[in-house]
Amino acid sequence: MKFDRAAQTYDADFTNTPIGRLQRNLVLSYVDAVLDKAPDLKILELNAGTGEDAIHFAAKGCSVSATDISAKMLDNAETKAEDFGLSGLIQIIRCDMREIANQDLQMEYDIVFSNFGGLNCLSPSEIEKLSEDVLFLLKPGGRFIAVVMPQYCFWESLYFLLKGKSRQVFRRNTNESIPVRVEGETVKTWYYSPARFYRLMKKNFRKVKLQPIGFFIPPSYLGPAFDKKRDLLKFLGKLDRVIRVIPFLASYSDHFLIDLERVN
Repeated sequence: MKFDRAAQTYDADFTNTPIGRLQRNLVLSYVDAVLDKAPDLKILELNAGTGEDAIHFAAKGCSVSATDISAKMLDNAETKAEDFGLSGLIQIIRCDMREIANQDLQMEYDIVFSNFGGLNCLSPSEIEKLSEDVLFLLKPGGRFIAVVMPQYCFWESLYFLLKGKSRQVFRRNTNESIPVRVEGETVKTWYYSPARFYRLMKKNFRKVKLQPIGFFIPPSYLGPAFDKKRDLLKFLGKLDRVIRVIPFLASYSDHFLIDLERVN
């Protein structure tokens, strides 16, 4: 199953790395501000992976339905939930997010959440379909908060330029899918500008917020270059917190966060 192999090393390669923690903290600080306005929220998480975000939300008292296509990822999530004593607040569901409307979820959610590029595995038509699917899973006024990879990343382009790989500098800048290797598997990946992503969703949602995630913080694959530069990395993290109020930079970051509110 796709991403099962990646599950073996995902936390070591990203979640528990300095870059992974910095980027995740940016995302969670935003979502926490939403959660703090109302207690006991119900959250549907798409591509929950190893459950790091689900654990965070459950620890704040939220009920979480954590879904993923990978059984191995969800095995890790279930183990974490048990270790933290949060199994009662986290429902583990194996499913493809393309089929989320076919799941017997039996509840309306306050928030549908997707972190770190999971939605980049969907084509434009599939994003539009997802917009319709989650509409009926959300309460009126519910939020769809997603973290997506844009069509241009400043750090990535600089990296390829310095490596002399000029053909790769703008590799994301296409409306077609790109084959991306993930732990020996090929994953079809679409990159979306914030404007294009919102156009695919706007029939049912209005934009609440857009912010960059990782404009100064580099992509995780550059982690080894910063192993001995922890102070620099912390400084870059502080810069990212300062500039997150500038929506324009979302188009040039490693990821962008978009917060949408159900309007229908």
